[in-house]
Amino acid sequence: MDRLPTPEELGDMLKRGEITREEAIEIMDQRARDEAIGTLLKPMKELGPDPAQNKPDDSRSSGNGTGKAAR
Repeated sequence: MDRLPTPEELGDMLKRGEITREEAIEIMDQRARDEAIGTLLKPMKELGPDPAQNKPDDSRSSGNGTGKAAR
């Protein structure tokens, strides 16, 4: 896979007239897509613990099924 120019490099290329504004936008769009795909494909252990697994356990409620404490 070819390395995409950084935003700074794109700015310099635009100033020199090497690329058009539309081409710069397309390159930035491709960079954003590549980063998003890379994030989605990271192994789960690199992303950290699942916040849903750290929720308080509701099984310790009053047990009467109403959601209110027993009197």
